[in-house]
Amino acid sequence: MQENYRQRILGLVESGSLNQAEADILLANYQDQVNHANNQTDTSQAKSETGQTRGQSKQGLAARYQQLLNQRRAKQDQLNSLTEDFQDYAREQLAADISLLDQQIAQLAQDLGYVDQVDGHGQDQVEQGQTQTASHKDGYQSGEQPGTDWRQMLADGLVTLRDNVQKTIDFEKTRLGVPIPKLISHQYDQEIIYPGDQVKIIRANVGKGSIKINRHNQDQVIVHAWGKMIGDYAEETAGAAFRNRSQLSLDDQILTISGDAKAMSMNLTISLPNHYFDLIDLSIWSGPISVDQVEVGDFQVKAIDGEISLTDIQAKFIDIDQKHGSQNLDQVVGQTQVLKTLSGDIRLVGGVRSLKMSTINGSLRASLVNDDLGDIAMTSKNGQVKLNLPDHLPVQGQAQIKSGQLRFYKDDFISQLLSQDSFNKRVSFSRKGQGDLVNVDLETLAGDIWIK
Repeated sequence: MQENYRQRILGLVESGSLNQAEADILLANYQDQVNHANNQTDTSQAKSETGQTRGQSKQGLAARYQQLLNQRRAKQDQLNSLTEDFQDYAREQLAADISLLDQQIAQLAQDLGYVDQVDGHGQDQVEQGQTQTASHKDGYQSGEQPGTDWRQMLADGLVTLRDNVQKTIDFEKTRLGVPIPKLISHQYDQEIIYPGDQVKIIRANVGKGSIKINRHNQDQVIVHAWGKMIGDYAEETAGAAFRNRSQLSLDDQILTISGDAKAMSMNLTISLPNHYFDLIDLSIWSGPISVDQVEVGDFQVKAIDGEISLTDIQAKFIDIDQKHGSQNLDQVVGQTQVLKTLSGDIRLVGGVRSLKMSTINGSLRASLVNDDLGDIAMTSKNGQVKLNLPDHLPVQGQAQIKSGQLRFYKDDFISQLLSQDSFNKRVSFSRKGQGDLVNVDLETLAGDIWIK
């Protein structure tokens, strides 16, 4: 049973779920449980198992470290070999992958350094114990107590580290008496109210969680935050612990909301009065964003992973920069809209003056209803592109396709092939109408382009 538990912990270390410090603590805690149940201690066996565990863990970490280095080298080579057509879009995806690998490599380097430090500490204690044994040899023979055993000193050195981790890890026993590690977390739920006429700018930054913004009939800005805090806290209440681990401030009409991503998850619901706001700036690492019925000057979103949904929004400028996830904009009106995701679909129904939509892996769809359209650019590397324009507006533009077709819903468009080779073909198209001319630039490498 002990060997199986040790192998499970080693597997978690090699997979990256646990670092070496946490693994040592889990193994030491488990050994304490076994010793207590059996009412006996075998220090020689504990020394052997701890040394063997650390040695195998170090080998696993080193192998994982080399694997990540090889992956990073391959990603860098792929990035350097990109053709000009792919550089603008694929570069950002590869750069994000390389950044993530760099973080994992740095963590493994720390874990390996920790193992070396503990091994060095243990070796120093062995040498010290040997010296003490030699200098007190006569004392042993005369009945004096020996010096402190190096294994006990090493165990004492892990006590502080164990205490720190035990603030975030608890152990639950199965029916067989095997302790299973469980993350300690505490729920919190807070509501903060601000005067509505004193807020012009909203900045919200969330690590893992969600952001929801809606409108209500009160002349107040109400922030409702809830989620989980990781680990125990010294404060008397969960609300006090939350306030110490987050930032909620109103300064010079700027409402700032931010939480420590390492210490908690945060779900935000922000209820706004029927006012005009100068800026709404949202940022999230993992989780959805939903905004409904807001009038704002500039609306900005930066997201790593999660779905984005906007409904009934009026803005002068909308900028959404997303790594992974889809965007759904319904009844959204913005003079200038820049919508970007590396992996996911983008759908827009509304009005714009200038529109730029782009994705690497996903489809694009825009249904525009206003008459004062200007420049429209939609680019996908792997997905369909669909554009729906008012029937009466004149249109001129170009489409670039590699493996798909340019298709028109109606026969009032005129198209002409400009160039074609083994890589792509360029087609110009136009339509007569009344009103301001709409300039369109559409592109996809794998998929069809539809225009109405």
